Amino acid sequence: MKFLQKLLLIIFSYSMFLSCQKQQAEIHSIGFYTTTITLVSCEKLKKASHKKSKVLLDEENAKLLILFSKLKPIESDTNLDARLYGYVYDKSQKINFCMNIGIIEINGKKFNVSDELKQYMLLLSRKLK
Repeated sequence: MKFLQKLLLIIFSYSMFLSCQKQQAEIHSIGFYTTTITLVSCEKLKKASHKKSKVLLDEENAKLLILFSKLKPIESDTNLDARLYGYVYDKSQKINFCMNIGIIEINGKKFNVSDELKQYMLLLSRKLK
């Protein structure tokens, strides 16, 4: 009986630890100006072995959320030749994005990349390792 109580206590403690862990936003890129022979889809980019990554600070996550909220949707179904992907968090909601220098797809919807977002992503991509 004591073994079962200890086991339940360990499982409960571990689940509390996991639920309290901070969610971290990340970006991954092969470089905005990388030339490829074929179109790189978001799925192919996620599988690429030569990409660089960065865990975003809370301030960087917040700035991206603000920049994303200002974007204008694209009305045509334009193909995306992906160079950077990642995710940010708005409270506990995970927001996935994938982009190139001119188009960004956020949770399946495409938008034009603003100059401000482009400059900020270029700045962040210089910090990738």
